[in-house]
Amino acid sequence: MRGIEEALVKRTLERFGDRVTFASMFGSYVRGEDDAHSDLDVLVVCRDWEAGSLLNAALTRLGRRIGRRIHVNIYLQNSLEERLRRHDYLIASMLEDSVPILGWRNLEEARSRILNGLPDGESISFNRTMGWRILTRTKNQLKRYIEAYQPLTAAKEPLKGNLLRTLEDYQVGLGYLTASLEMERLGRVVTFRRLLSLGSGLPLKNLLKVERSLRRGWEAPSLQNSVLGSLAELRRLTAGWTTYPARFLRSS
Repeated sequence: MRGIEEALVKRTLERFGDRVTFASMFGSYVRGEDDAHSDLDVLVVCRDWEAGSLLNAALTRLGRRIGRRIHVNIYLQNSLEERLRRHDYLIASMLEDSVPILGWRNLEEARSRILNGLPDGESISFNRTMGWRILTRTKNQLKRYIEAYQPLTAAKEPLKGNLLRTLEDYQVGLGYLTASLEMERLGRVVTFRRLLSLGSGLPLKNLLKVERSLRRGWEAPSLQNSVLGSLAELRRLTAGWTTYPARFLRSS
């Protein structure tokens, strides 16, 4: 089934011809850690927004056909250039973990540029700003849906979907913020994989466990408590921390 899914994604992308600069698969699917509950993560770089919108719709339809959500990350070529220069944490993490589907030469060039560069002060500031922006937005989302879905015993599936989306955003925002501080400390590009090998990545590891458990079911009270505990940490983070807690910046 793995080969069939990848072939179907590639066939869908090929319909867009040279409007796609390159595309890849990354994440748990590539690492061989996925199961029936996991998303298929796809990175696509397009030349125009119209192609990106049509492509996203096509892959969403494909996901319904194969019974598996396809999570598409779409960037315009000129937007990617800026993010490569700023050593964007999310782009670097996706490219490091990527297996090419289309345009492998373009992908390898982008991967080399972002992973081998040295982040400067502007890159560190860019990643830190991205982290705070996402975390602030996630806090507002969290507040809205927790108020909407009380008590927890009601509307479990809508609540589960909202929690998963918020956890994904939380993980990305926390990654940007932590990576910016590690870039400043280590003087090099820091990716998701690199963070997981550092003491500062412990919150991300815990968050991954919660997210994976949540995807597999919504029964155990302890799971609900873990999810809400992780999201409560976000409230504390955005309520007043101006720097990341020192205890999260220990090297392993």
